[in-house]
Amino acid sequence: MQEESPAMASVDDQEEPSNLDPLENGDETATTTTTTAEMDRAAMADASQYTQEELVEILSKVTQVDFSDEYMDPIEWSVRKVVPLPAVYFWDLLKDVPEDVAQQIVQDKIPRKIRMWHRFIGTMDRAQHFVNDWVAQPIAGTLGITDARISYVTDTMTEEDMQKSKRLVAERKRRQEENAAKESA
Repeated sequence: MQEESPAMASVDDQEEPSNLDPLENGDETATTTTTTAEMDRAAMADASQYTQEELVEILSKVTQVDFSDEYMDPIEWSVRKVVPLPAVYFWDLLKDVPEDVAQQIVQDKIPRKIRMWHRFIGTMDRAQHFVNDWVAQPIAGTLGITDARISYVTDTMTEEDMQKSKRLVAERKRRQEENAAKESA
C-alpha cells in the first residue's frame, strides 16, 4: 500500500476545529484552530481524491451526440464525426483547487496525450469564438443580414405609427383567441 503524503491526507486526518462558539461565550475575537495551511490541505485532499486511473477514465469520456438528429448542422455533424469532444475538461475538474496544487495534479496524474487533446479542443473553441466575435459578427452586421426581416419597415415608422400598429396587432390576437374559444366550445 502506498504511503500517504501530507498532500494526500484525508480530511478526517486533519486537526478538528475547537468546539468553542465565539458567540456563545460572548467573545467576538475568538477564532477556530483551522489555519490557512489546513484549508489548503483540505482542498488538496478533495482534488487528490482521484487516482490516476480514475482521472484518465473521467477525462477520456467524450460527449455523446445523436448523429441521426435531422436538425443537426451538417458542418457540426462532420466535425463531431471526426473530432471527439471531451465531456469534461481537466481545468473544469480542477477549477476549485489552488493553482499550484492543480498544476501538480496536471503534471503528475494526467497523461500528456489527454492534456494535449483538451488544450487543442479548448484552443480551437477559443479561436472559433474570437473569429465569430471579431470577424463574422461585424461583417454580418455591416451587411445587415443580422437584422429582422421587417426592420426596414419598423425603422422608418414614427412613434405614433408604432403605437397604432401595436394596438392593431393586440386587437387581432384578441379576436383570434375569441374565435378559437368559440370553435372549441
